[in-house]
Amino acid sequence: MTNKIEKVTLDTTATLTAFLTALDAADVAETARFNNTESAIQLLKPLRAQYATLQDGRSKGKKPAAGELPAVIYFEVIESIYNNKKRIAEEQKLDFTLNYGHYRDFQVKSLKYYIETGDLLNNKKSTLQERVMVAIDRLEKKLKAEQAKLEKAKIDADKAKAKADKAAADKATTTAKVEAIIDDVHQFFDDNPEGADAIKEELFDTITAAEFLQKNAVETDNKAQTEKAQTEKVQAKTEKTVDDLTVKLEKAKAKLSAPKAEPKPDLSNVEFSKDCRAEMLDVLETLSKDYSDVELLCLASLIRKRCTPSKA
Repeated sequence: MTNKIEKVTLDTTATLTAFLTALDAADVAETARFNNTESAIQLLKPLRAQYATLQDGRSKGKKPAAGELPAVIYFEVIESIYNNKKRIAEEQKLDFTLNYGHYRDFQVKSLKYYIETGDLLNNKKSTLQERVMVAIDRLEKKLKAEQAKLEKAKIDADKAKAKADKAAADKATTTAKVEAIIDDVHQFFDDNPEGADAIKEELFDTITAAEFLQKNAVETDNKAQTEKAQTEKVQAKTEKTVDDLTVKLEKAKAKLSAPKAEPKPDLSNVEFSKDCRAEMLDVLETLSKDYSDVELLCLASLIRKRCTPSKA
């Protein structure tokens, strides 16, 4: 039993350590992405101020036209970066399968696009932990406000109940008094008909006034009971809102230990831009030179399988 508990403890510790480390690494990478993209945007500005496009790569060795970034410069830089990647991989004894021709062509196309359009945007920095904490903060503020409303609803409900109880008690007291007065008048008619007949108008007025008091007491009680029911309904609704928000808050906090995977795109609904399609046709043309039709078909099948969302 002890060994089993120790194993669970060790396994949980290892899993939790790996999870938090991975989460932290993802957030560090997101911060690095944001900062590097910001740097790239600032570095692109002086390049675009000096150059409007790239010199055609086939014109390497020739004098570039005005506003063209010389091919000899960007080819040299791209090759230098590629060689540095390769050197680092060799030093770290990592597999390096990046083809220089493919890498160079992609970098040239990207550089040409950025120089000509300046279309280099930076997505807002949004780390996993930041997104969850923003959601938690928002839910906590809303929950706090709803809890304050609930406290007020409880106070209002208590006041409404006290008012309803008093109205009910007043109605009972008034009804008893009115019934006693009416009984006394009737008894007076029975005991002293002549005397009662002499003041019958006053006696009837007394009965009418007593019945009016009773009617008011009943209406007051009915109104108080209605207000009590409405207040209790508001209280119940607010309590449900607080309960729902509490559940949502707990779910948001749980996301810190269970990050949601991004859904895969449905290829049947994707609309591709002309630039994207043209660029991918160039990539396909390059791949066709290095791989057979069978290998390309296999690659297409693997890509579709990877990008198509699995059905529940």
